Amino acid sequence: MNIESVIKMIESKEYEYFIVKYQSETDFLKHIYKFPDLKDSSDCSVKALVLPCKNNHKNIELQFNEINGEYVFVEMLFGDFCFEMYDCPEEILLNEIMRVIYQVFSDLIAIIVQNDIKNKKWIGDDCYYLIEDDPVFGEPGFFNALRRIQRPQNPFEKMFSKKKEYEIYSYSSYQSIIK
Repeated sequence: MNIESVIKMIESKEYEYFIVKYQSETDFLKHIYKFPDLKDSSDCSVKALVLPCKNNHKNIELQFNEINGEYVFVEMLFGDFCFEMYDCPEEILLNEIMRVIYQVFSDLIAIIVQNDIKNKKWIGDDCYYLIEDDPVFGEPGFFNALRRIQRPQNPFEKMFSKKKEYEIYSYSSYQSIIK
């Protein structure tokens, strides 16, 4: 799927967007991730189709790599979180992208990203579907994770745990907690 077909669909929904061009995939990944893993990045140029979010920190970005003069879809990100669409059949990929954009813009998705500040490493991320009642990745799971993050550390945890940053965001809100 090429960038023109996605732009056409986004314009038909009247979503605001802009395009940013990067000289290489390495440059794009450095823009996206706080601590990027660059060992498999390519030298091809990248166009990012960016849909801005009201949280003023994390946006939806669709990555298109230049292959034989055409910009071809690679992945979809919301901030640091990558929606893995590698196995999505080409004939439904555009609809799947639009479904996720709608969910993000409707504040139905929240993300928590965890980074190890001292060692400059990504620890993990979770995507929560706030419309679902799932105890792990639905609304209850999200609020359980928030309570765990916001709980004060005991003295033992303060002495021996890694310094972590939690980025918690949705379409309309962003919060960073360092503990």
